[in-house]
Amino acid sequence: MGFSVYTFGGQLLSMHGDKGSHLVRYDNVYHYDIPGNPFAVSHIHDNENGVDRELCWDDNGNLVKAISDGSNRYLCWTEDNRLQAFLEQGEQGNIAAWYNYSASGERNFKLASPRMSLQQNAEPFSNPPLVYPTLYASPLVTLTKHGYTKHYFEEGRRICSKIGGGLLGNVTAEDIEQLSPALADDYPVLYDRQRTGVVQTFRSCLGADPLLEDDVNFWSLLVEHETQRDDDEPAFSLRPNPARDRLTVERPDAGPATFEVFNAKGQKVLSQTSDQAVVTLDVSSLAAGSYLLRVTTAEGSSVRTFVVGR
Repeated sequence: MGFSVYTFGGQLLSMHGDKGSHLVRYDNVYHYDIPGNPFAVSHIHDNENGVDRELCWDDNGNLVKAISDGSNRYLCWTEDNRLQAFLEQGEQGNIAAWYNYSASGERNFKLASPRMSLQQNAEPFSNPPLVYPTLYASPLVTLTKHGYTKHYFEEGRRICSKIGGGLLGNVTAEDIEQLSPALADDYPVLYDRQRTGVVQTFRSCLGADPLLEDDVNFWSLLVEHETQRDDDEPAFSLRPNPARDRLTVERPDAGPATFEVFNAKGQKVLSQTSDQAVVTLDVSSLAAGSYLLRVTTAEGSSVRTFVVGR
């Protein structure tokens, strides 16, 4: 419990009380010395514990630095005042993150580091390893390296979320192309461009060199999960898998069907139609690697992954 004291203009002057289950007592006094920003706190002093915190703000009113006895936090902002990156260094370890936004201002990608303490030659090593990517593919699906989370809405309100669990079998490469804007350039070019932007942001704004993985490929993750079938999807089997020159597809019933193969970039590389229950596809012209096969019948579509080996 506690209480706070404000000026008539709304400035917080002091806070007094306890916080947390361990009854940490605090008696904070707030100072305002930022020209042109009367509500920006410049200094916080805790009379109870003797802790001081210094805060710095940019001309747009964004917090860019918070310095205290136990930790230092640095923040970088975009031109339209969205958080671009932050770096926190302290006794409990270092942690950092970088954010990307769509043209409409929605966050669509994040790179984050674990909280950890590193040393090199017995000296603190402050370069954050950004090894935890998150792709906000849409308001409905969030992807990480370990799986995905689906969000469910009712009249615009998110009512629940589900981690993993499959049931993305009806989502295909073609669907993704229709729902998502086309890439402005090839994936490797865009990836290198974004990688350069992350490094420049940390170097110029936060004074650190981030450690980045060589590649972050969410396509393979999406393919892995979209092959999990809904119960009402038509089934089929593949053999051999891995395939070399021929891939045999066997369905439980004959009937008109379309067989489409997509590569790891989502490009359609093979298409064939047949009404036979057992169909052989010629994959001898395909490069070694992972592929997705979509079989479409009157009852619906089903997908499977397979590998071409050489």
